Amino acid sequence: MAIDKEIYQRLEGRLIYLSHIIFDIAFGVSSTSQFMHQQKEAHLQAALRIVQYLKGTLRRGIFYSRNNNISLEAYIGVDYVG
Repeated sequence: MAIDKEIYQRLEGRLIYLSHIIFDIAFGVSSTSQFMHQQKEAHLQAALRIVQYLKGTLRRGIFYSRNNNISLEAYIGVDYVG
């Protein structure tokens, strides 16, 4: 199935920008961005999985509130050993 090259490249450009901020996605984005000029359906599906991951992790991170209650929770999706 043919996919729109411009849409794929725009999506990859945005993911590359985000990979400088969100380090979890850096490897996946670098893998999918190798196919910027010869993309296939599988490459688009992989890029969309990265977007899906990002949507699932919107509320995770560090949040600073105005009250004096300090609670820190950290999440990371990186597996350096595996």
